[in-house]
Amino acid sequence: MTRPDPSDTLAHGKYMTTIAACVACHTPIEKGALVAGMEYAGGAKFPMPGGDLRSMNITPDEETGIGTWTKEQFVARFKANATPEAKKHRRRPERLQHHHAVDALRRHVRRGPRRDLRIPADGHADQT
Repeated sequence: MTRPDPSDTLAHGKYMTTIAACVACHTPIEKGALVAGMEYAGGAKFPMPGGDLRSMNITPDEETGIGTWTKEQFVARFKANATPEAKKHRRRPERLQHHHAVDALRRHVRRGPRRDLRIPADGHADQT
């Protein structure tokens, strides 16, 4: 995949989500495979030393995703989750640490379909 000019924000965002393989972590997994039609809805389970971690919904859904988040909220959350400990468990390219790249990623995923996926306290994802 050819890296687009960063000034083309949407193309750059698509590029960043592709090279970072965002869909691999932000899509529910059943029987070892990503659930088709639920891309970026979150809910994938990752065993961690302090308990299981579930990926968040990064679709534009306003109730369960990032649909109401501002650019500043998204960038702050993204960077807060980029701690040294979290980096050990993620495939985040270093260039995603730049504000412009993170915002391009946000713009790309917000243009996709809304996926309503709730993660209840028992940890099982329910589609509504």
